[in-house]
Amino acid sequence: MKYMIYEDAVTHKFAFVPLPNRFDDGDALPVVAVDRWFSSHEEAIAALPELFDRDETELDVRVDATTTPGEAVVMTGVPQRPH
Repeated sequence: MKYMIYEDAVTHKFAFVPLPNRFDDGDALPVVAVDRWFSSHEEAIAALPELFDRDETELDVRVDATTTPGEAVVMTGVPQRPH
């Protein structure tokens, strides 16, 4: 599973975004629900071990067939799950 760290342009918070297995540079970004936001890039990097421990079956990544490379993609956030 590939991931990217996404920075919200408005809030400047960071999140991990799972990418489809065959994702290549230039492909349309998937539309996903973000389950956890981080206050800083450093906080997101520090949480990488937790990300690697996640079960990949929990993730649901879908690419909208109408999305084209370079098009803005909206990613919605959901409340953080309690630990």
